[in-house]
Amino acid sequence: MRSVTPTATSLAAGAASGAGLYLALEGRVRRPRLPSRDERALLALVTTGAAVEELIWHGPAFRVLRARTGTVIAVAATSAAFALCHRPASRGDAIRLGAVGSTLAATAIAKGCLSALAAHVAYDLLVVLRAECDR
Repeated sequence: MRSVTPTATSLAAGAASGAGLYLALEGRVRRPRLPSRDERALLALVTTGAAVEELIWHGPAFRVLRARTGTVIAVAATSAAFALCHRPASRGDAIRLGAVGSTLAATAIAKGCLSALAAHVAYDLLVVLRAECDR
């Protein structure tokens, strides 16, 4: 029997966290279908963007803030910055974005940056797939 690596466990926990966050905020998931060529390009872009964001928000920025101000202020500051950066794309739903940012920060604290990255990617992919299904 093969053992599961910590990296695989972090990725799986993060993906489950992102999917759970999506379900908690959206309440439903549309039946999946195969994405078109254009949608696959969009999904690749979203995946890359989410990964880069996590490396920024819950990598060095979060660690520096946490060391200087403590966990609570670091979570609040990075969640607020996350919400402000995403506000134009989300039509101003700051409370939802703050909840997403806080959940991703909590995931980073509990399971590590890799897990938060997987959560962010899973959440964003579900949001984009839903938007594409609603078209």
